[in-house]
Amino acid sequence: MDTWKLAVVLLISYQLYLVNCDEDESMNHHYFNVQPGGEVHLLSRYLGPFECSFTYAAQGGTNEQWFFDLEADHDGKLYTCSIGRPSGSSYLVFSQFKVELYGAELKDAEIFSSQRDKLSEDEYTLDKEQNLVSSNEGVFKNQLARIHVLAQGVKTEL
Repeated sequence: MDTWKLAVVLLISYQLYLVNCDEDESMNHHYFNVQPGGEVHLLSRYLGPFECSFTYAAQGGTNEQWFFDLEADHDGKLYTCSIGRPSGSSYLVFSQFKVELYGAELKDAEIFSSQRDKLSEDEYTLDKEQNLVSSNEGVFKNQLARIHVLAQGVKTEL
């Protein structure tokens, strides 16, 4: 999928989410603290059959509040998993990150640095067979502020 098409799908999905959901009562909108200290942390969220897991390790400063949003289109064919700092910028230094999907097939991802620029494609791996996006050791420049992942629901036969 072209980058501009992914951006349009993500923007429309997010706008529909804002129109149709009350943020405080939504089961698919969560806040969490990214904890520095170099330890590996794992968080998972579910929306029906769809699961998105975020694994990371970060250094520097104190906790930062981040969001973790899962959205589905009206018929459950497309899912988005968005993780990031609400301000779009982070002062933490990430040594690694990984997003894994279950119950849907990974289609595309956009990842942004603390300077709000897209990460170069050599900084991360998008593995559609394993349904994961992860940082590339030695190439990832340790700057992470937002991840958007697009997935297609898995068809089930009756």
